[in-house]
Amino acid sequence: NFELIKVQGKVGGRLEDTILVKGVVIDKTFSHPQMPKEVRDAKIAILTCPFEPPKPKTKHKLDIT
Repeated sequence: NFELIKVQGKVGGRLEDTILVKGVVIDKTFSHPQMPKEVRDAKIAILTCPFEPPKPKTKHKLDIT
């Protein structure tokens, strides 16, 4: 079904840099440089709300001078 295929161009690169990706491409920046650039057989959660870790229950403060 060709209606499920989307072709999108990106500025830069050469014709030789073009590849066919069988799957999904997520075009986002990495939050850490050591994150993997490619993941296979991944399970993905699609969220419609922010995902944040819970806040700590204790309110301690440490000052180092």
